[in-house]
Amino acid sequence: SCNAVATTSGDESAFSVSTDDGYSFNDVSLIDTALSSIDDLAVSSDGSIIYLTSHHTADGAAGYDTSVWLYDAGWTRVYNVKNAATDANAAYMVRVAPDDASAVYIASKGTKSMWVSKNKGETSWKSIPAYKLASSGVQDYVVQSADVVYAIDTAGLSKTSNAGASWGSK
Repeated sequence: SCNAVATTSGDESAFSVSTDDGYSFNDVSLIDTALSSIDDLAVSSDGSIIYLTSHHTADGAAGYDTSVWLYDAGWTRVYNVKNAATDANAAYMVRVAPDDASAVYIASKGTKSMWVSKNKGETSWKSIPAYKLASSGVQDYVVQSADVVYAIDTAGLSKTSNAGASWGSK
C-alpha cells in the first residue's frame, strides 16, 4: 500500500507513490514522457507480470530518456533516467528470471551497463557492470535464474552466479 506521495516537475515529471516510507518512488500517473521506441519486452513464466523498456530521443539532443515499465495489475514506471546514452541506437534490453518474476535485469546494448532488481524494480535497482566483456559490450544476455546470468559480447560469453556481484571470465 502507498504510504507517501510526491510529484516532480519538468521533463519526465509524474505523480509518484512510495511503499517504503519515501525511500523510493514509482511513477504511476500523469507521466510526462514521450515514446520514440519500445525497445524490449519480457513476460514472466506464468504470464502475470510484464516488463517493457522504452526510450524517447529528444529532437536535437545527444542522449535520450529511458524508462522501464512494469505491468502487475496496471502499468507503473519503475525506472527512468534522462539522457541515458549518447548513442540513440543503444536499445535497453530487459529479461526476467524464469524462476522468480521479481528478479529483473536490464542492459544497455553495446555497453557494459547492466542493472538488476530483485523486487520487480519497485524499490531498488543495483548497477552490475559487466566488466569482463569486450569493448563491444553486451550484445545479448540470458537469465537462467534470479542469480545466474550469461552475457554475450562479440568475443564470447561471461557468467555471473551471484546477480552481478562478480563476473567469470569467458
